Order: sequence, then structure tokens, then C-alpha cells
Amino acid sequence: MKKIVKKINVCILACVTSVLAFKTIASEEPMTIPVSAELIKELIVICKQNAVEDEIDKAEMNSYILECVNDELSYSNLKPIAKKELAAYLKISK
Repeated sequence: MKKIVKKINVCILACVTSVLAFKTIASEEPMTIPVSAELIKELIVICKQNAVEDEIDKAEMNSYILECVNDELSYSNLKPIAKKELAAYLKISK
């Protein structure tokens, strides 16, 4: 069941990032447009699920989520978020 949910989340994420990537085809540099809060929140949820499935320790969780979110953003040529930004989103989502 977890694998099915993970696959669905990856498909959703792929659709969102594909649309965003389409906007940046002409440019290899990260977009300067701020990434939407909704996208960041969705990526955090997906990355948290991946962390649980990958059995990431609580001490490593924030680093894992930050790297995961920024990897997904970079796939779409979007500007990565900073550690402080992630901390703010994690406080909001609790």
C-alpha cells in the first residue's frame, strides 16, 4: 500500500514539476520567480513520506527533507529553498 501511495505522489509531483519545467526550457539558470508555498508544502509532505519509508533517523530528518525538496526544485529549474525557509514551513505544517 505504501508503495502505491508513493507512486501516486511521485506521479503528482512529476506533473507539477513538468508544468513548471516547461516554463524554464529556454533558461538553464534557476527561475527567479518565488516558488509557491503550496508547492513547497506538497514537496515537504512527499519528502516526509519518503523519509519514513527510507527509515531516516529523526536527527537526520530535516537535512533529508531539505535535500529532497531542493532536488525536486532543481529538476524543474526552480530556485532552491534555504534551511531557514524549510524550518518556517515545518513549523507551519505541525
